[in-house]
Amino acid sequence: MRYYDVDVDIERKQAQAIASFPDSITQLLCLPPPMRISGDSYAVAMGTVMPLTGAMRRFDSRRHQDSESLQEFEQALRLLHREVWPTKTPEQRDSELKRRFVERLSNTEMAHYLRLHARDCDFTATVLKACQYADTAESIRPKKSVRILKKTDSRGSSRG
Repeated sequence: MRYYDVDVDIERKQAQAIASFPDSITQLLCLPPPMRISGDSYAVAMGTVMPLTGAMRRFDSRRHQDSESLQEFEQALRLLHREVWPTKTPEQRDSELKRRFVERLSNTEMAHYLRLHARDCDFTATVLKACQYADTAESIRPKKSVRILKKTDSRGSSRG
């Protein structure tokens, strides 16, 4: 008899001993009734778990892209968070979304600004401050312009 045969034999004897108890003793000991899971129900159970981990991974890895607006990033975070944790309270959801929004911004200066100035704000107010910061930063940025210079003679007249 090999080692793993002994383990299987011990497990079989334990299962037989538990099965030999009357139902009243099983209920008295608060033991759950023996369960048998068919392959289909196991697949259904595993099928509901796997998409959640995929959505959680997508939520954890979601970053703000330079090509998307802040509102699009906000909506993507909200949808992914609701998909992963549909039963969280609005307060729990708000704090998690705010933290993730600020951490995952592509503009580090904006993230620093929000950490300083939106500490006491909720998620919606933080997104609003981020939009205001983006609008202000865009209006302050110097506009690129092209100047066309004409060559002049040493006498001051232009050639043309």
